[in-house]
Amino acid sequence: MRLQLYVVDTHAVLALPQLCRDESKHPLFFDGFTKMVKDGALTFPDLVVKECQKYAYGENVYTWINAASGHRTQRAVPAQWQESVLGTCEEILDMDGEMEQVPVFVAAMALMFKRQIPEVYVVTEDRLHLPERECLVEACKKLDIATMTVRELAIESDLRDFL
Repeated sequence: MRLQLYVVDTHAVLALPQLCRDESKHPLFFDGFTKMVKDGALTFPDLVVKECQKYAYGENVYTWINAASGHRTQRAVPAQWQESVLGTCEEILDMDGEMEQVPVFVAAMALMFKRQIPEVYVVTEDRLHLPERECLVEACKKLDIATMTVRELAIESDLRDFL
């Protein structure tokens, strides 16, 4: 059984290229995260891939997440977990936004895995309140889910040499 699991959101994925200071090492940097996905230590809902396509199509980071997505064992988040998130912190939802919203899915996936895995972290750069919704970090506090930045994840995952 895994002892730790990291659930990443779109903000974290899109921040990855800026973390690696040497662009020529991006493939090796991304390989480190791919290994985590293959090992079952890193995951994300399908909606993260879709949103990355929207914002980074044609870029290395989208190519990476699209390829890495095939190695996940859990892709979807059952509605009951989304409802649990919204029942605790409805403010995470942008009422004027699209029906499916990444912060809800990421928090719901983390909440779902928290029942099985001792340490579950949401990895996000969504740290500032927006006028239309609460940030993911604040929602995770209400849900008792630990959060970290993508930089912290890279350091904890022995990828600090790329930073």
